[in-house]
Amino acid sequence: MPNAQLIQDSISLLQSLIQTPSLSKQEDKTAELIVAFFDSRNCKTERLGNNIIVRNKYFDPTKKSILLNSHHDTVKPSPSYTLYPYEAITTDGKLFGLGSNDAGGALVSLIACFLHYNEIQDLKYNVVFVASAEEEISGKGGIEMVIPSLGQVDFAIVGEPTLCKMAIAEKGLLVLDAVSKGKTGHAARNEGVNAIEIAMKDIAWIYSKPFTQVSDLLGPVHVNVTVIETENKAHNVIPDQCKFVVDIRVNELYNFDEILEQISEHCQSTFTPRSKRMRSSIIPLTHELVRNGISMGLEYYGSPTTSDKALMPFPALKLGPGDSARSHTADEFIYLKEIEQGIDCYIKLLKINIKQMKLWQKKGSTTSSLVEQFTVGRDKEFDIELAKYDVIGSMAHCKMLHKVGLLKKQELTLILKALQEIKLEIENKKFKIEKGIEDIHSQVEKLVTERYGEVGKKIHTGRSRNDQIALDSKLYYRDQLVQTKEHANALFKVFINLAKNINVIYCQDIHIINWPCHHHLVCGLVPMLRA
Repeated sequence: MPNAQLIQDSISLLQSLIQTPSLSKQEDKTAELIVAFFDSRNCKTERLGNNIIVRNKYFDPTKKSILLNSHHDTVKPSPSYTLYPYEAITTDGKLFGLGSNDAGGALVSLIACFLHYNEIQDLKYNVVFVASAEEEISGKGGIEMVIPSLGQVDFAIVGEPTLCKMAIAEKGLLVLDAVSKGKTGHAARNEGVNAIEIAMKDIAWIYSKPFTQVSDLLGPVHVNVTVIETENKAHNVIPDQCKFVVDIRVNELYNFDEILEQISEHCQSTFTPRSKRMRSSIIPLTHELVRNGISMGLEYYGSPTTSDKALMPFPALKLGPGDSARSHTADEFIYLKEIEQGIDCYIKLLKINIKQMKLWQKKGSTTSSLVEQFTVGRDKEFDIELAKYDVIGSMAHCKMLHKVGLLKKQELTLILKALQEIKLEIENKKFKIEKGIEDIHSQVEKLVTERYGEVGKKIHTGRSRNDQIALDSKLYYRDQLVQTKEHANALFKVFINLAKNINVIYCQDIHIINWPCHHHLVCGLVPMLRA
């Protein structure tokens, strides 16, 4: 478990944040609190609007970063509050107050996780923490404004109340403002075109569940009409316009344009999206962060709610202490024990990824540098010799994955394209194993992933490094044997041609027998033939 001081500092910070109102777009005071907290710990901060960015002490711009992000804005307190929302009351192991659960608990737990890794040198990744603004209103002055300044981010953890379960996917949010148009007329006569009737027909189609693809994680696309109105208030006038709002929660099997296209084809009303930014997002089960969570016993699920994860152009996992069911409720609270568990969960989840451990190294183990130099020192030199064969083996393996249904056709196409590019680089002597990459297998996966996205991490599905090195070695030795045979044949021809064209007799040392030299040359081939 994390040390007691780290836990207490986190709780104290959360109490201060609760006591400081921070509605969306009004987070300046909590931004100042967070800056002061980091300043007191000698951590340099950067402020963009009301967003706070902190980079680890040994930040290296040549490395990729892990982003730790949560928000410090809140919604308005519910009128149903019985406690003062800004008092930060602690009782029965609970901390009450607006924003305590959503997402104060996750925010301070991620800050504690950042501080845990801040002083450690030679990390595999940089660690960047961002306390963002305007999350509750999906504002453009929040994480979206910050991302361009963060450099290369490999993946992110987004702190939200999930009971420390991994939300690997979340539905996108598409809000449509719809307008149906008719023709005004008198209700007593059969005249005009009723805009409400047109709207009702369109709404009926929307509710007929036309989006048939169902996600294993997120279920079906969920549609609700949440507002309907007309400017007409007279009982005897046929309205010529009706407005309504459609709330669509989109799974990862559809993009927003596909949804809009289907609606436009079947409905008479016009539909205007308020935004296409809050897309559905997913981090693959094969991602190293998710695999680490599964190995820790963490559950995973698809979330029906959206977060800043939707705005991130890199893989992101939503996870944190607290319960989403308590968010935006009167007398919101978080258990103090949940904060402690959240800090512990974040630190352990990153431990495997962030430490500069060798692929073969066990947790908590150390290896003498002399032993490592003796056993591993020249591995990369030999791996370069195996590079072509590793790529050829990966091509065959991915074709098998496609054949058994573990790779989609488009995924296979992308992977084979990337592997062919790498093979050409190897043949043209342009390939190298980068600093910090331990072997040929990791380098190939890294290149495929950088060029064509997360699909690159699937090339090792169902195979171990022992499998790969065995195959690489077999292909290498087979090729070398073919080359050795060709060289031996060439040598034989040299010997035979020399024997045919030489006419020298010499005296053998032992028995004083005169031997023609060409006989001696040909006899020299016999041991090679036996070999």
